[in-house]
Amino acid sequence: MRIRLLAVLAGLLSLSMVAASPVGAAADLTRAHVLKAFLTDGNLGSKWHSSENGAGDGPSTGGCFASFAYAAVGLQREIERNHRYSNKPLFISQNIQVYGTADQAEDDFANGVETFADCTRYSVDGRTWKVAKLSSPTYADQRAKYRVSGPLATKKGIVQVTTYLVATRHGRFQTLVALTVRGNGLTKAQLHAYENRATLVSKQATGKLAAVLGR
Repeated sequence: MRIRLLAVLAGLLSLSMVAASPVGAAADLTRAHVLKAFLTDGNLGSKWHSSENGAGDGPSTGGCFASFAYAAVGLQREIERNHRYSNKPLFISQNIQVYGTADQAEDDFANGVETFADCTRYSVDGRTWKVAKLSSPTYADQRAKYRVSGPLATKKGIVQVTTYLVATRHGRFQTLVALTVRGNGLTKAQLHAYENRATLVSKQATGKLAAVLGR
């Protein structure tokens, strides 16, 4: 079974999307309130627009991803928004999670990073995908950055997919920014530029979240 790339990756860094523990009645922040904390197309810049499907189809949840289905204690609300650059194979997805307390968000973030630490590669349809931990940014209470890359079978043949993931925690909130680019023959300089872009977008996303939702 194949699911969207972010649906796999968002579960890797403690931004777990399954088996969330109930925390009582309604969350104290409404969906509408949380949506105000997301980056908009205008925040991202010219030619960016909302995209319902995010980065499209990605790898299955096999291999080292199979162990990331654990309960997220205190998770109250989770929302995701996706953007695409013009009609190009360049995508940015943002996921925000709201926890009951900062301690719950901190524990869950640390749990996910620790679990993900041993995942360096996995196989999809006999093709190897690689996971690399990158130097973390310096903002936010907790942060982690990764690169996930591998060959994806499409109708037009095999295409290399590279995703830069930057996860941060601010108070009782977590946000994950995933920048995904599809294309063969990208140079190291181009990939480095995409990595830098992912880091800048994450910093922007964390700052807006803090300004709108507080801690």
